[in-house]
Amino acid sequence: MDKFKIMKGWPTSHRMPRRLVLALVLVVMLAAVAVTGCGRAETNASGQSGSPSADGSPSADGATMSDGSQAAYGVTKSDGSPTAEVANGATMSEDSTAANNVSPDKLQVVCTLFPQYDFARYIAGDLADVTLLLSPGMEAHMYDPTPADMKKISRSDVFIYTGDAMEGWAAQIVESLDASVHVLDLSGYVTLREEDDHGENEVVYGHDGHAVEAEDAHDHEGHHHHGGFDPHYWLDMTNAAAMARAVGDTLSALDPANKDAYAARTAEYVAQLERLDNEFFEVVQSSVRQDVVFGGRFAYSYFMARYGLNYATVYHSCSAESDPSVSDMIRVIDYIDEHDSPCILYEELSNGTVAKTIADDANIETAVFTTGHNVSLDEFRQGVSFIDLMDQNLEILRKVLNE
Repeated sequence: MDKFKIMKGWPTSHRMPRRLVLALVLVVMLAAVAVTGCGRAETNASGQSGSPSADGSPSADGATMSDGSQAAYGVTKSDGSPTAEVANGATMSEDSTAANNVSPDKLQVVCTLFPQYDFARYIAGDLADVTLLLSPGMEAHMYDPTPADMKKISRSDVFIYTGDAMEGWAAQIVESLDASVHVLDLSGYVTLREEDDHGENEVVYGHDGHAVEAEDAHDHEGHHHHGGFDPHYWLDMTNAAAMARAVGDTLSALDPANKDAYAARTAEYVAQLERLDNEFFEVVQSSVRQDVVFGGRFAYSYFMARYGLNYATVYHSCSAESDPSVSDMIRVIDYIDEHDSPCILYEELSNGTVAKTIADDANIETAVFTTGHNVSLDEFRQGVSFIDLMDQNLEILRKVLNE
């Protein structure tokens, strides 16, 4: 890395070469990682996405079953707090009820991603066993269901997923499910944004330092599409509230004897989401600046649109299969230089290679702004909630917008 370090303080006349060299270095670094076969720049040596450790490097967080497949996590305890089904690296029998820590007399709820898992976990309390398919620390876009996962889904009472745009594998599984499994596709409760809809919030600068249309500036070749729609709708807190209400209504319909308890806990959770919605607006509107810069995979369009933030981004999607172009990087470097941006953000469970390299050169800070797809194994064991993650984002935003 040191040999790629770009000299700071180059003369103004050398500005174009400096930023061009930096962008080219980043492209070479990303290409080198791809050639090694680990798939995504922000994965660890085992090829599995890991949660950032204290030094920012990833750690492996996935448990494996005796057949080598990823173990599902997330059965809740009687007090509503989460517990991993198996310890990291442990093995278990697929048919062992005790090992799976499930109760045959309770609703069995299986969720694909952390947001809906946390909604269901809280709303159900001790009235249901709620399982997260995605192993803590695993990058959501790298996940494919194992045979054990498919068996869990087929044996559940409720299967909750984000939608075909996020879990492209789900449609085939849903078609094969017995009628006894209730399927809750949460995308039916929100208005989806088209993936190429960058809206009016993205700020893109051309090589001459003047703003250009985002659609004209983007090089879409190689960009990954989630079926044409952006599936990360939970980052708009009004959408998250709609998701929570749908989960509560579903549990109430399947377990009417406990509908009052589900309704009360749904109301509690929605109240927290409404608080966050108001506080995000307040922070953006009352801050010194209303713009942010992203140097990681981008899954924040709903958040930017809802809360009125302008943004510049190196990546234009969260695809693990595409990397930014030289021109994308140069535009963001220009934006940082010309707007005195104090910080560049990147997503959770990644090394933040691009963001950190740009930050080092620009002498600015980096920070993780979570998408909420998933949590690390340590966070999972600590019982970190979706509300906790969004509160962390709120504090990051408060700091970045006032520097």
